[in-house]
Amino acid sequence: MTVLRGNVIDVLQAPALDFNGDGNSDDLGFVSDYNNFCNHGGNVILRKNGKGYASISDFQNYLETDTHSVSVEPIYADTSSVLDLRMDGRQLLLRTDAVKYDIHEKGRVLLTNMGANQAMPLPNGAMDAALYDFTGTALQSDASVPVCVTLHNLSADTLTEATIRWSVNGVRQADFKWRGRLGFGGCDTVTIGRHTAGALTRNRLVAWVEKPNLSDDADHSNDTAILDKFVCGGTLAAGSYTVGGEKADFEDPEVMKDALYHCGVAGPVVMRFRSGNYGALRLSDTIPGTSVTNMVTLQAEEGAHVVFEPIKDGAALLCVNLPFVTFRGLSFGDSASGTIGVKLEKNCSYLTFRYCNIYACSTSTDKSCRAFVFGDEYASSNLKKYSLDNLRLVGNNIKGGYHNIYLAYAAGNDSNAIPSAIIDSNRLTYAYYAGIYTAYYGNYPSISHNTIISRHGLTGIPGYNSNSNTYYGLYT
Repeated sequence: MTVLRGNVIDVLQAPALDFNGDGNSDDLGFVSDYNNFCNHGGNVILRKNGKGYASISDFQNYLETDTHSVSVEPIYADTSSVLDLRMDGRQLLLRTDAVKYDIHEKGRVLLTNMGANQAMPLPNGAMDAALYDFTGTALQSDASVPVCVTLHNLSADTLTEATIRWSVNGVRQADFKWRGRLGFGGCDTVTIGRHTAGALTRNRLVAWVEKPNLSDDADHSNDTAILDKFVCGGTLAAGSYTVGGEKADFEDPEVMKDALYHCGVAGPVVMRFRSGNYGALRLSDTIPGTSVTNMVTLQAEEGAHVVFEPIKDGAALLCVNLPFVTFRGLSFGDSASGTIGVKLEKNCSYLTFRYCNIYACSTSTDKSCRAFVFGDEYASSNLKKYSLDNLRLVGNNIKGGYHNIYLAYAAGNDSNAIPSAIIDSNRLTYAYYAGIYTAYYGNYPSISHNTIISRHGLTGIPGYNSNSNTYYGLYT
């Protein structure tokens, strides 16, 4: 495994990171976090097999494990040396036992900085107090617990007093007046109050420090600590729950996901969505407690119109390594401009889509535009090891895209006996090239009773081959 942490990397004419081998970041055993990719030349932070990720947000969306890296201009204590940095709240991280000393063999303080040297404090007289995290705060359902934070002094002067303010879910709590003595790099973990969390609730605790030594803080970028935690109170009991709107069991899909993944299920669970347009939905990995007999079903309430809208150039629903979920009566994507309705990645098993609307743009001629997609026939060999197991597409309305349904290497690298997918009784329309496109290995026990109508057949507009209006109902 390669771990990239605590570096300042100046991106000029070449990418900061360049991956040209097979596989993805997981396969390479590569982990990045708490780095500063300072982009001076407008080049990409990461280039992977020819594709560039220029912004820090694009980079973090791709890598997923990196949630703390930044792209900011370093502040130098001495402009004649690129090593001598000034403390900067945007580039802080906790010291590790493996890196206790900097390039000058100077000891690093606990709340240290990115880069080769231990950054210098602000000049005398400039006070900088910092809160980094809610150290040791362990929220529990229906139990009053202490709320603790760690205060750090990043000033050259000794810190003797400060005010710590805090809130819970936006509601201000009583201020905490701190007094003591902390030299540069010193820290003190203090209890600022108590909090009782309810069962199945999301709790957002925010604390910030003000008035160090009764003066203004010189760097506000390190004043605030945040704790976001979903509190369970036990696994979700088998049964039906509502999602969306006032007085629902879960106010939105993100809170529902918190409950499913943090708490798990004790039996079959049905999540009934109320009418509304929701953002893109991403489900990754096994929901604790699910199995072939303990399925989670996401479905629309009776009479409800539920739409999940796609992100730009992405999917309305992305399932990664997901098993044991049924989607029923929901709409995914946009037939006017959507790129992908539903995308499955890595190993997905026992997923069922029944009576859903799955859309991609119904006028697009772009090969990347597909209503329902798994795999890539042109992917590197390392990515072809993933497969589908018992996917069921039954009774859906699938519209638009270069392909309505695109499945590549559904059985991975081998034509094995595991049923890849059953595709029955669907209506497939407005595809540019093919209704169902299957590439390479796959095992399809039933592709039956589907209605497949080409874009040309519906509109008269020429399809893939403008001379012969060639269109494939099933291409395999």
